[in-house]
Amino acid sequence: MKKLLLLLIPAVLFGCQTPENKVIASVSKHKITQAEFENEVERLKKAMVPEDYVMQEEEKAKFEAQILNNMILKFVYTQKLDALDIQVEEGAIDEQFSQLISQYGSEEAMISDVEAKGFTMDELREEFTYQYRMQELSKYAVESDTEVSDKEIETYYNDNKESVFAQPGTVTARHILVTTDNKSEEEALTKIKDIKEKISGGMDFSQAAVEYSEGPSGPNGGQLGSFQKGQMVGEFEVVAFSIPVNTVSEPVLTQFGYHLILVDNRTDKSFAPFEETKSYIKNRLKVDKFFQEIEDSAKIKKPDWAQQEV
Repeated sequence: MKKLLLLLIPAVLFGCQTPENKVIASVSKHKITQAEFENEVERLKKAMVPEDYVMQEEEKAKFEAQILNNMILKFVYTQKLDALDIQVEEGAIDEQFSQLISQYGSEEAMISDVEAKGFTMDELREEFTYQYRMQELSKYAVESDTEVSDKEIETYYNDNKESVFAQPGTVTARHILVTTDNKSEEEALTKIKDIKEKISGGMDFSQAAVEYSEGPSGPNGGQLGSFQKGQMVGEFEVVAFSIPVNTVSEPVLTQFGYHLILVDNRTDKSFAPFEETKSYIKNRLKVDKFFQEIEDSAKIKKPDWAQQEV
């Protein structure tokens, strides 16, 4: 009996931590338990991951690290929102719900979809409220006295020139398509060559598109408008971005059939001028620094597996 009592004492004094109430992360005195975390993982899996999709181990690790970090940061940011007394304007969330209902077509359809993903309407309203307050916190950050140097602005521009400030090259083109749906490639090629001969003999390209093109743009003179790289099938794109402007291409074979391409205009890749981006960059860096300061001042404890970049 004495041995049994000795075994029970630690559980009484320190609280027996079952897997369900085991603390896996904390912010100051706020604790996140294993059960809370697992519930959030399952809920977000249901909402975001297709039922028949199996995550790889690395993907699962990143997914779970992201969820735990989001749980931590939501508490950290909410503390700041409360300290600054940032509230929601009356009617703002109702307006968001109205817009969402219009997208679904009815309130019943919206509720059905939200609940099918494992959420309640109260939880959705709470999330809308949080996101609205966070937008207001970002505005507060822009107006704050957080300092950003000219050097930091210039460095950000140079580091993000390709990804943020690049204006991709574009092509404005027309085409004529002869499909291979009901004919062989040889027959389609013969027909597209005949069309090109007519154009070479003086027939207007747009008129030829209206009369002979078997694609949906035919009635509109074959006009495709402007497009960037990555928006057309590869074989078509290579030719469209390489042939001289106002020159009809040789027949181009794609999965859709044979094309004749006429490029009306082409613009080269360019970059937003540095001077025009300075205000945007300064505000962006002020917000980033402001939120980083909030995180740095919080007393966060989390497991090693959640320390990774997510």
